Formats: sequence, C-alpha cells, structure tokens
Amino acid sequence: MTYLLAPLVAWTIAQVAKVVLSSVRQRRLNLRVLAEMGGMPSSHAAIVMGLTAAIGRHAGLGHAGAAAA
Repeated sequence: MTYLLAPLVAWTIAQVAKVVLSSVRQRRLNLRVLAEMGGMPSSHAAIVMGLTAAIGRHAGLGHAGAAAA
C-alpha cells in the first residue's frame, strides 16, 4: 500500500489541476477534460513519477524496481 499512495495523490492533484485550469480558461465548469486523452498536466506522467518516487524512497535508489521505474 505504501507504493500506491504517492501515485494516487499525484494523479488526483493532476486531475484536479486539469479541471480547474480548463474551467478557468473556458469560464465554466468543464468535467469533460477528465475523460479526454492527452492534455496538461499529464495524469500518466504524474502516476509514473509518483510511483518512481515511492519506490526510490521506500526501497532505495539501488533497488531493481527503481531502475525499472
């Protein structure tokens, strides 16, 4: 479970930021960006970096999982 917390938090922050930024630009609430492909901030990149950081923190940077991530 410790490895999953950081990616989930990073994904949540990226998705909330995506909705807020899109809604401010369009001056209306836009929830469609949650289902659209692509866009910034990237939720995929947030998950990957969150998982990499969690593995590096808990297992160490010398662990094989850190090299794979």
